[in-house]
Amino acid sequence: MPDLPKAPLSSDLLKSGSAISYGFTAGAGLSLSGYTIHGPALKQTLPAAMPYLAFFPFAAFGVRGNESRAYCAARFLSDSKAAEKYADSMATYRTQVALDKTDVTDEEVKEVTKWERRTPARCGVYTLLGIYVGKPSGFKANSEINGIVKARTFSSYASVGLISAPVSFFTGFAGVSFWSVEDGETGTNRNAAALTVGLGTNVDVLSLLLK
Repeated sequence: MPDLPKAPLSSDLLKSGSAISYGFTAGAGLSLSGYTIHGPALKQTLPAAMPYLAFFPFAAFGVRGNESRAYCAARFLSDSKAAEKYADSMATYRTQVALDKTDVTDEEVKEVTKWERRTPARCGVYTLLGIYVGKPSGFKANSEINGIVKARTFSSYASVGLISAPVSFFTGFAGVSFWSVEDGETGTNRNAAALTVGLGTNVDVLSLLLK
């Protein structure tokens, strides 16, 4: 009996089917917080590194079937040809095990797995829209409190919003970041919320580069 097929560009995440096939991924990016919607107003826009966790509901619930989920996850991390080859080999393997024989036909594979070999799956929206939770690094920026503009330290609580990852190595996100702002005049920190945008990449790609 042949070995269980491996995903293209396989990493530890991919060997178990990939976290993205269940809608989850993580990554890091560069965020920019600008317009303040609550609290001390930022008077300048500064970049901040931000690790994040993301969830894509269409990836988690919009794709049915083991081979289809494997195809869409592999396409996200590789390309459509490699993904199709992987899904085909996965369906073939499952059919060989189910029928206890090595040579299986396309009809037998479809009957056992509901997957048509050499036919790409439909992934739909998949990772084009999701939600993220991140934590930007702090910075010191000019801000206004009670008409006084000076450099103050911003420490983040969290950032939340929408994220899009058309491919594994590129993400774009937009949301709101929540900050604790140093107020030297009163000796107590103030809370602030600012609109945030940024770009990043996913941990699936980082893990491959670091192997």
